[in-house]
Parts: sequence; structure tokens; C-alpha cells
Amino acid sequence: MEIGVLSEFLMLHLRRLQVMIPDPFPLENLWSLRTFRNDSAVTEASEAIQGKASTNDPEAPPALLAGFRPVGRFLSAKYHAGTADSGEDLRPGASATWTKQAPYRFTFAQNCLFSVHPAATFLAELEGVDRHQDLPRLHSCLGVQNAVRLTLSEPLDAALRYSFRLAVANPALPHPGDWPFAQNLWRFESLLDGIVLDAAEVKAFFLWSFTRSLIEPFVMGAGEQGVVSIELTPSLTLPPNGSLIINAPPGFLLPAEPCEGFEPDTGLAALPATSCERGSGGGIQLQLDDSSFIAAGSLVRFKLGVINPAVASAAEDWSVASVEQTELGEAFLEQNPAVTGYPVHLQIASFSLQPSSQHAGAESTIRFEFSLPEELGVFQVVSSTQESFIVLDMPPFFTVPTTSGQKSPSPFAAHFQAVNILLMERCAHFERISPDVQFFPVEANACLAQPGANSFRLRLSGKLDVGPSYVFDVMVSNPALTALRQKEIIQANYWQLRLVRHRDNVDYPAVAGRSTRGFQLLPLLQDTTITALVAPLPVQLLSLVRVAFRPVTALRAGDALRLSPPASILPLSEQCSVSDTGLPVDSVCGVDESGIFIRLQGNALVLGDSHVLAEVQINSGPLPLSIEENRWDITTLNALNITLDEAPNIQGFMIFPRLEATVIPKDLTSLSFANHADFIFSSPIPLPLGSSLHIEAPSGFRLYARTFAPQAPLPAVEAQQLNEAEVLVVLLAAVPRSQQQVFRLTIGNPAVSPPVNLWKLEVRNQNNTLALDRAIAGFLVRSSFNISYLEADVDEPLAENYIHVAVAVSQNLYADASGRSHQCTSQDKLCVFATWLEVVAPEGFTFQKTCGYWVLSRAGSPHRALPPGSLCLADSEQANIARVHLSLSLTAFTIYEFTLQVRNALSVPLENSWEIRAVQDVRHRRYRDQTLEEEGVARERDLVDGFPLRQMRSVRVTPVTTLAGAVDNTVTALLRSTRPVTPGSSVTVAAPEGVTVASSFKQDRAPLILQDLIDQATPSGAAIRFYVSLLGSEVMEKSSQIQFHSTDLEHGMHGKRRLILMLGHQDYVAPNTFFYVSSRVRNPPATPASNYWYFYVQSQFQEHIDLRKFFPGFLISYRMPFFQVYPNNVPWELGTANDLSHLFKRTNVSMAAAACGTIWFHFSHEPWCSDFQRWGGKDSYDQLPDDESLNCQIGNANAAVINVPTTFVNETRYSFRLNVTVAALQEDVALQQPWTLTVLENGEILHIGESPSPLLGTYYEARWFYVPGQEPNLFRDMSCIAPPTLQTTVNPDSEL
Repeated sequence: MEIGVLSEFLMLHLRRLQVMIPDPFPLENLWSLRTFRNDSAVTEASEAIQGKASTNDPEAPPALLAGFRPVGRFLSAKYHAGTADSGEDLRPGASATWTKQAPYRFTFAQNCLFSVHPAATFLAELEGVDRHQDLPRLHSCLGVQNAVRLTLSEPLDAALRYSFRLAVANPALPHPGDWPFAQNLWRFESLLDGIVLDAAEVKAFFLWSFTRSLIEPFVMGAGEQGVVSIELTPSLTLPPNGSLIINAPPGFLLPAEPCEGFEPDTGLAALPATSCERGSGGGIQLQLDDSSFIAAGSLVRFKLGVINPAVASAAEDWSVASVEQTELGEAFLEQNPAVTGYPVHLQIASFSLQPSSQHAGAESTIRFEFSLPEELGVFQVVSSTQESFIVLDMPPFFTVPTTSGQKSPSPFAAHFQAVNILLMERCAHFERISPDVQFFPVEANACLAQPGANSFRLRLSGKLDVGPSYVFDVMVSNPALTALRQKEIIQANYWQLRLVRHRDNVDYPAVAGRSTRGFQLLPLLQDTTITALVAPLPVQLLSLVRVAFRPVTALRAGDALRLSPPASILPLSEQCSVSDTGLPVDSVCGVDESGIFIRLQGNALVLGDSHVLAEVQINSGPLPLSIEENRWDITTLNALNITLDEAPNIQGFMIFPRLEATVIPKDLTSLSFANHADFIFSSPIPLPLGSSLHIEAPSGFRLYARTFAPQAPLPAVEAQQLNEAEVLVVLLAAVPRSQQQVFRLTIGNPAVSPPVNLWKLEVRNQNNTLALDRAIAGFLVRSSFNISYLEADVDEPLAENYIHVAVAVSQNLYADASGRSHQCTSQDKLCVFATWLEVVAPEGFTFQKTCGYWVLSRAGSPHRALPPGSLCLADSEQANIARVHLSLSLTAFTIYEFTLQVRNALSVPLENSWEIRAVQDVRHRRYRDQTLEEEGVARERDLVDGFPLRQMRSVRVTPVTTLAGAVDNTVTALLRSTRPVTPGSSVTVAAPEGVTVASSFKQDRAPLILQDLIDQATPSGAAIRFYVSLLGSEVMEKSSQIQFHSTDLEHGMHGKRRLILMLGHQDYVAPNTFFYVSSRVRNPPATPASNYWYFYVQSQFQEHIDLRKFFPGFLISYRMPFFQVYPNNVPWELGTANDLSHLFKRTNVSMAAAACGTIWFHFSHEPWCSDFQRWGGKDSYDQLPDDESLNCQIGNANAAVINVPTTFVNETRYSFRLNVTVAALQEDVALQQPWTLTVLENGEILHIGESPSPLLGTYYEARWFYVPGQEPNLFRDMSCIAPPTLQTTVNPDSEL
């Protein structure tokens, strides 16, 4: 047995040994003792102890020592557990009654005669059996510490069971760990005249105290603030609302307002929900809430902030106790009043560190710098029996690489005292920086570290002086972070330098040291992968990119994920999503110069170490990329855009060159199997011999490899059929780059176009993709219902209506309950395919959420009803779409008729068509309680004519002039409604685009033109006055008061195009009564593309009365560049006839032309024009087109109408000749009035030309040659031309 060095002579040394007593006991019970010294063979035998002279002879036999004699064993010895009623209390420091002698640190009363009580009756009540005897009368009872002696007045009988109870004081301090006997071991013996007769050992009980209590410091310098880690294992369960009380030794300060540094453990030893506050005794009290508890035997670990004493001190004990809440207040359960603490050492002058890299998982060279304080003086290497070290304690999980390269399976925390130098290895990198090597008291190979430990040390070979700063570099392995590791490091991010002396695998308390806060590690995103959902991916193609990773730092609302692809890849923000372990996370995405970012919003929360999946949309860009070239940077940011985690230079996916390909079909008919298509492509790279073309058609199409026909310059090929939709073509010769190639392939069209109508053409070489185009635009297949129509019951706007829909499919339409029923599974959702009949109404019509009162069969219909169990739902975003989910399949060529309830729109659009679609394989995606739909395959579709809605009964718009750009034009609208127009009502007038409405116009009376509209009588509503209410920008500002239900009117209408006219509060328009509204307008320079007027009548409460939309406006007319009346015979005398040539130039196509003379120029008294010729006789002018429809008719005495075909050519000069007779009297001829030529189309004035009246009775030659750019004559009179919408002339007194 090695006992070390005994520095003092003639001292009593005690060593305890545990031995097993043999059975049978030896007859000679002799013991021997001999001591040896390592440096000599001199021995000291036991004779010296017996008073004999010692000898230095190593061969001398040792003397023998007398041992102990054996004693008998009691026949029975047993401890009986008591109860609280019996007075038994196992709490430390309490009093109890016992039947045996006590272990170490228990205390008996010195005069314990009154502490002994009989136990036979008590045990009989406990066990239910009367088999014990009480002790005879006692003579005395003497207690000395943990031993008690009972002196009996009467002898004890053999074979009888005696029992008694004895009071004892429980120890306040825990049982020492180095005591040779356990705490629950009690021993007693019987003596007679000082000789032991019988003995026994009984295992009784353990006191209630923590099974484990440990305090580990992270900062040990005097006056420094840090944290301590506390580990506890209670022997009793701490119930809800119970507390843990921690008290530090004097001089230590535990901050409690608030509890700085208090952090529960992040692992399995986490402390339950706990509040931290100052305890009644000055310590820290950690109280559980009403739903938490600490089970007996479970390990809990937590950290507390602590401020060390200002002066150095030896290790002192801490105390830990558990307290439960009782009706009488707090009661201790268990306590450890002597938990070993840690020593506090002197602070050195300075200590700092600077890492070369802060990335987690990387190896970093850290530069350390420290200096000694003056009060410490020189740190000497004192003796050869003790080694001196500079010890560096690092935060958890940091390690130092060693020269052997051996790594521990998992990092562990090094103990600050117990150290085994033999397990350490040389550091992989250690460099002395300052001072110079000869003054640095550490050898080059003196850096030692145990693999996996968070500590390393430098062995000193000389003294450390006061004054210089010692600087050195050591390579350290930064830990790879997880969320739990990151939290543990943040809780104890302290680096500590200690100057210690070491002997016998123990570091003695540090002489001096100092700690500093560590640097923040930049976590790396774990398990990061980047995948393109479109694979293989060519250039210039849209694709979703899936990014999977595990974050270290938790993300909350406001935090963001940034994805930075290569510069050639274009990120898009149209589609992005984030999911956490399969559940969607509320987020919004955007694009900036660094890439695409996804910012969390709402109540989003992504915990650390969770599996995150982000999907973003990109355009693969113009450049092909290899896997090595396609590198992404992924970063998580907080709300202030500060980096949290990152994953730089992550390998992406390959982007291939793109083929320029086109598909040109011959036939678009559905189910056509006699169709062929020409495929045209060119490759951006040369294609070597043996390359193959892989052609893949969209779903439903069929390819036929046998009819593959290459065209020059495509070389010889060999086509193979892979499946119905795929063909493989092997090139038997090389193909140069950028050369256009053409081949023809027979295809079979599907019944309907697939939803994803894209062809794919890929070039491979030995199964490696060279180039491809997977987004070749396909062609639409014509498909429709066999029969489809729609009827309605009600035509009232905004009323509830019932529509009756009838369809007959051309092919069997399979429902999801038969035929095509199947499921597709993925990691986070279940996909189900469904079949719908969709009814798409014009905008403004509204279906209820469940289609209202809808029925499977129209009442009284001879046609078949929809299958029972079908459901109807309106679209959640577009209320004008109703979907009938079919429960059973529909048979081809069978008419099904059903009824839906719909609310009518305010009005129908210009193209009043409803769309009916048969949609199959609608995919549902279900997230929690939300169902999302994707587009299916439209098997058949038709546009059917809609039904009209009630509009204003009569509308007529009449302008004073239709001339382009006319400033002072008056437009009058004659209206008649089947509904009464109540006082205070308004009429909203919206003019076509380009027409400007003036607000200064006041209508004092009905225009004269309206007096001829209704049987030559004034309209019944002509006396009703309207006044201007809102105009132009005012309408836009108060648009909330006006209900415009057409997007044609809501969008694109700017400027002064709207006018609201208010009916006086004393006026009233009866049903079916004509009334008018007028306004002064400015005509646009050309006829508007959308030439429609809008009239809306509303009550004073903005209630709908009547409406007329899309009422055709008048065409804008133009002045002719040139028109001249040329008399062929001069002079022209009064009362004679003459042939007049009409020369003109126009710009637009027309249907008819009218010529007017001045008053009393007569064309003819016959219905047909006299001597009409289609050429005027001038060579520079073309003749009118020769056609059967060309004719000339007399309109009145001074007007003729020429009907011409629509074959006029723009910018062409035309002429024609008419015979005209002049009046006989000079006063009957108005020579000051011009001749006019009007070009009309469909009764609308298109062009107007003016010419001076020919001169009479004189020789002259009229101007007939047209000079481009000359201004036309000013328009003065239109007396012979009726307004464009009227069939009568303006002057009714003209002679016919």
C-alpha cells in the first residue's frame, strides 16, 4: 500500500482497510506491519512499535502484532421502519427514535436513560404479530457522539426477540464520501465485563439528502462575474410549487434582481418551468410552478450567475436544499449544507484572445495575450516534485487538435482539478509570438491537450516575469453547432487562463488567473441541399428550386432567409414557400441585388434543428453551369439584417445548354391519329456520333417511331419506340453546332389538350445529357361537348335567378370514385384526384358558396339528372365560377340537365357568353384544415350564348355634328325606361374614350331635332329639367357613390368623360315616358376603338333603376382633302342643263356617297339620276368602281345619292359626272352657298367635301388639279345631309 511521503517523524498515521473476516476464524490471529522507502532497502518493522530497537537489516523478519478475537453473532438483528406518528423523521438535522446504534455523525444524548422506550407493543401494532419482548429494566444509558451504552439490571434470555426505541439526533452534515462504512450501516454488540459476546451489523436507512450535488465554476478569478453550473439529483420528489434554495459562501454574490445568468439545461437534465428570485436567507430560490415537479432520482442541471469575492480565498462549501409548501408554510425535504465549492484566485493583469475564424466547425488559430500583475510578482517553477502550467479553459465543445490526429467520439468538459497528464498529447499547432523565444518560458513542444477535452495547458520551463505581455497562438477546433450546443455555449461562453501547480494528477488551486468573454460563433446551416424540381434543367427555363436545411438559430416573424445564386441565375418572387417539418410557415418573398429573400411574418416560428424546406422560383438564366460552377450562398438574418446562420458555397445543380426547338402540327382535331408534326431544332454544341435524341410528348399524345422521317441535313438515324409518348432516335453521324435540323413524326392527338402542354427534346451521349429543351410550346387540340346549352328564368338585374344547364359529353367522363381513382403520397400531404363540371358565368354574376338551391335535375326535363351525391361549390376567389363535383361518371352522348341558383349581374358584357367545362383529375392538396386546388385537365369545353338582362327600353344618341375635333358639339340622348324615374334621381352618362364632356352647358329646352322623333310631337318628358351634378375628376373622387359594375368602365376612363345629371326634387318621369339629357362635348380626332356610350339611372339613394351599356356611338367624320364641281360646258346659262364633273380625294373606305347642290340646282325629276357616268373625264382622276351595286338615285330636288361598292382605295383620286339643271331666275339661285359631297357608311357620315358653286353666264375654267397640302374649304352648311342616325333631311321644305 503506497502512502506517499511522511514529512514528520514520531507522528501517528491512520490508514483504514476493509477486510473480509474468514469463516472459520483462524486460530492464530497475528498481523504484521513493515514500511519501505523507495530510495533504500531500509525497513522499519513492527518491533519499533512494540518498543524494541529498530533495525536497518532488510532481511530481518517483521515482528507480529496481536489481532482481535472473534465474537458471536446475534441470532436476529433487524431495523423496523417507523412512521411520523411514531416520531420517526428522516430529515437532516431532526430528532428520531431508533432501535440500534448510529453511524458516523449521528449523536446520542449523554444521559440517554429517558430516551429509551419499549417497542414490543408498537411493533405488534405495525406488524400485527405479538412476537417481541421489551428490554428489562435499565440501570443506565450513556451516549458519546454516535455510540451509546445501555447497562441492564437483569440478564437477557437466549432465543428471545428483544426490541426497544432510542432517540438520536440526525447529522446536519452529509455522510463523508471517504468513510469506510455506508450511511445506513448500524452496528451493535453485547459485552460482559468489557468482553464482547455477540455483534451484528444492520442496514437501516439513508437520511433524506441529495444523492448528487455538484458545483462547477466557469470563472474563478477574484472579483470576476461569471456563471456556475449546478447539478442535483434529489432523493425525494420535489412536488409542484416546491423550491430549490442555493446559498453561496460569504463573499460570493448571486444576482437575483433579476437572476442574471440563470439558464436551465438544454438537454435531458433540463429544469422544469421555474421562477428565480431572492430567497429568505439571502440566497437564490428557484420555485417550480403549479404543474411542474422534479422526480426522485432524476438529474437536473442549471446555471446561475455569480460574482466572486474581491479577494482570493480557499474553497468553501455551498449549501443546497429543497423545500415543499405545506399548510404551515415551507418545510425542508432534503439539504446538503456542505457542497464542495471552488477556490478563488488572484487576477492577473490582462488576458485577451483573437480568433482567426469565427465559423462553426472550422479550425481557428487563436492568439492569446496575458500579463502578470505586480502584486503577484514572478511566477516561479518552484521544485522538481511539482510542475507549473498555464492552463486555458475553453467554453463547452471547443477542443484542441493534437499531433496524433486522434479525436474523441464526443467532446467532454475537463475537470478543473483532477487531471491525468499521461492522457494528454502535443498540440497540433503552437507558436510563441512575444516575447522572443529565448525569453518565453515555454518549450516549443510544451503545449498539451487531451483529445476531446475543452482545455489545454502549457508546461512552464522557466519563470514568468511581471511586465511583458506573453503572446502565443494555438490552433483550436470550433465546434459544429446545433441549436442545443449553441445555447449551451452562449450560457457559458467564458475563456479562462489559470497559473497552476500540478502533482499526482491533481491541479492545486490556481495561483492567479483571469477570464474573458468568448467570441460569437457563426453557425453553419446543417444538412443543406439544393435541388431543382425540373431535372434536367436547361437554360432560360422557369423552375422551382427546393432548399432543405436545419437552422441552428431559431427564426421568428421578421427574420429572413436569403438565397444567393450565381449571377447568371435570375431569381423570381412570383412563387415561394417555407415549411417547417411539413407544416407551412407564413412568409413573403422578394428579390434584391443579392438574390431572393423570404421574410417570416405573422406568428411564424421556426425552432432550431428543425427540418426546413424552402421553395423558390428561378429562371435558369442564359448560361449553362456545371455542378461545380453552380454554387449558392444561404444565410438567415434577423429583423435588423444581421447574420444568424449561414451556409456558403453550397453545391447546386447542373444547368444544360438549350436546344432551339419548335413543333409544327398538321392537324389540330381531337383524337386525330392521321396527324404528323415537323420538329425543327438546332443544337448549341456539336453532337458526336452515337448521340441520341429523346423525344417526349405531353400527356395524352401518342408517338409512332416507325414513321420517323428525317430531312436534310439531318444524318441517318435509327428510331426506337420507348413507350406510347417517348421515342429515342440514335444519330449515326455527327451533327455540327447551330445547324438547323428537321424531322417528321406521326403523332396521335388526345381527346383534349393536357394542362401541361409542353414537349421535351433531349440530346444524350452515353446517358449523359448534352443539351435539352423541356418547354417546347405545344398546340391546343380542338374539343367540345356533343351538346351544351343554357337557359334562365329571370332577366331582372341583381335578382336571384335559376339557370338550367344541359351538357352531353363526347367521351365518358370518369369521376374520382371510379376509373381514375388513385392517390399520390408525399412527405407532408395527401393528393386526391377529382372531376368537376364547371360553369363560368360572365363577371358580375355571383354563385353562393354552396350554389344555393340547386338540383341535380331540372324540374320537368326529359333529360337525365346528374349522379346522386354530386356536390356544388362556388370558387372561393371567383364567385362567378360554380363547380359540380361529380360522384359518378358521365356516359358519352347522354344529355344531363341540372339547375343552379345564381344572382344576376347588373348588366351583361358585350360578349355575353357562358363557359361550360368538364375538368378531370383536379388535384387537391390539404394542409391542416385548408384545402388547396390545382388546375386539372379540361376534357371538353364550350362557350354558350348567355341570356339578356333587362335594360333601358329606348336609347337614341344624336349629335349636332360628327366632324372630327369639333369643339362646340351638342349631343342629345333620348331615353325611355320601363321603370319610374323618381325625384332626385341621377343619370350617369359615360362617353366613349376621347370624347370630352363640358359642364357649362345648360339645357333650357329640348333640341329642335327631337321634335321630329315621335310622330312630329314634342317628347312627353321634354319639359323635365336635369342639371349637372358631377363631372370628370369629381366623378373619380366620389366614385364610391356611383356603382359601375363593368370593368370596361372602371378601367381606362380618365379625363372629363363622365357626367352625372340630377333630376329635380319636384320632377318625376313616369314609366315608358321619353325624356332627354343633353351635353356640350368636344369630338375626338378619330372614332374611338371602343365606341360605346353608357347610361345609368339611379335613385337619390343610389338604388338601381335602369341601365344601358355598350350603346353604339356615332362615327367621327372628316373633311375631304379636295372636292371640286367642274362644269364641262361653259358658259352655263340660267334655266339650262349641264354635265358636271365631280372631282374628289378621300382617305377611308365607304359604302355610299351623296352629292348636294345649292338651292334650285335640280338633278332630275326622275327617281334615277340623268346621264350619270362613273368617270368625270380628267385623266388624273380614277373612275368609280364598276359593279352591279353602283347606281345613282335622286334624294330631293337638289340632292342625289350614289351607292358604290366597298372597293375604294385609300388616298386615291376619284371622279364621276352628273347632269344638273339650273333655275331660270337669277334670284332663285344661291351662288354664295357651296356644293357638298358627303361619304356615308352604314348611314353614318364619314367624309364631307365642299366646292364653290359653278359660275353662270361666263367663260372660265374651274380649278381641277389637286395640290397636296392645300387646306380644304371651311364647312358652312349641311342642309342637304340628314344627321347620321336619322332617316329624314334637316330642311323639310326643300322640293323633292
